[in-house]
Amino acid sequence: MGNLTSKRESSPFLVACNECDAINRIDPTTLSTNAHCSRCGSLVYRGNGSVEKALAFSIASCFLFVLSNCFPLLTLRAEGGLVQQCMFLSGSWEFFHNGMPMIGLLVFGTTFLFPSIYLLGLTYVLSAFYLGKKLWSVSYVFKVIIKIQPWSLLGIFMLGVLLSLVKLLDVASVVPGISIFSFAALLCTSLGSYHYFEPLQLYKPKPLKHEKAVFQRSQQLKLWKARDLNLSCCPTCQSLEDDLDIQAKRSCSQCPSPMLSRKPYSLQRTLAFVITAVILLIPANLYPVMTFTEFGSGRSSTIMGGVLQLLEDGLWPLGIIVFFASIAVPISKLILLTYLVLSVHFKSCWRARDRTKLYQITEMMGAWSMVDIYLLGMLIAVVKFGILSTVLPEVGGVFFAIAVVVMMLASSSFDPRLIWDNLEKNG
Repeated sequence: MGNLTSKRESSPFLVACNECDAINRIDPTTLSTNAHCSRCGSLVYRGNGSVEKALAFSIASCFLFVLSNCFPLLTLRAEGGLVQQCMFLSGSWEFFHNGMPMIGLLVFGTTFLFPSIYLLGLTYVLSAFYLGKKLWSVSYVFKVIIKIQPWSLLGIFMLGVLLSLVKLLDVASVVPGISIFSFAALLCTSLGSYHYFEPLQLYKPKPLKHEKAVFQRSQQLKLWKARDLNLSCCPTCQSLEDDLDIQAKRSCSQCPSPMLSRKPYSLQRTLAFVITAVILLIPANLYPVMTFTEFGSGRSSTIMGGVLQLLEDGLWPLGIIVFFASIAVPISKLILLTYLVLSVHFKSCWRARDRTKLYQITEMMGAWSMVDIYLLGMLIAVVKFGILSTVLPEVGGVFFAIAVVVMMLASSSFDPRLIWDNLEKNG
């Protein structure tokens, strides 16, 4: 299970920054606020972390998640007494029903499967730590929740629900359901559990040989990187270990994660994903993403066409959000990632700290473009009044959804520590 301990706060420890690999010494007994890397300024430790508070918010999130799936999110009332209700999973089901299982699986995974696994897994791990008991396979569960956290997109899904609510006001009367309120509460409790969850509080660090001497040497000789001191940092629990120990077992002694000082083939994989995303965005913008049929007359819309239609209808806030999510964000992310890859490839030493911030921006952009897919899913799930009015998904949405996933993979493939490797190679 690993060395879970409630004594994590009692003694100082060393941690390597995930962004630049710098060695930082953390003393939780004197730290009441967040600790940032002394080299690149990235967050390395949450000083306000609390297992009790994180567990309480996590349990509340599980309850609210179940509640959100038991009642309708929206109810649409059209003329003639026609009524349509939209449940939490209605969007993913409608994609399956309309012959687009790939998007259906994506929506189901990012709005139900991954969030449910994350919430249950987080509650399980925090309960093991809080109770001080060695529960079954807790280290593997811990590894899983860290890996799937970026793919749990409840916040973006909520934005898609709100945008669909605004859009549907033009079609019929919209009545928010009980689930939309429990869903809003779920986002608040999820944010609370994230705010108070600090993975470094869960695992007792493996003592390094001459730990104080290692830190002092790294400061005196300016060998700030863990790699220069023959140390590697676990990507899951952030445990520091000697490379000689890693070669013997090839995995972290605290959790089952493989120990790698750098992501393998980072530049090649990132560039391959970027090129793939660029290719996918071409048909995603040329082909229509949906067809709106009203009184037997159909009208297909591309991404840009939908934005222009929203602006013509006077829905400026909605049109601006869709424009940024579907056009500005993907283009900006691809440009930034291409620049970062080329700057590392050509061994640029220019403003390493700023380039690290640029990478963090691409991470924050994350999957915000998925809001278009969620908006489409809500529309096809609710607007089903036959010849009166119907919304159907089109092939452009498939290309766009795949492009969003590929861009997320591109961002996760890039290793920002390579920026700082070049800085030191060139003196």
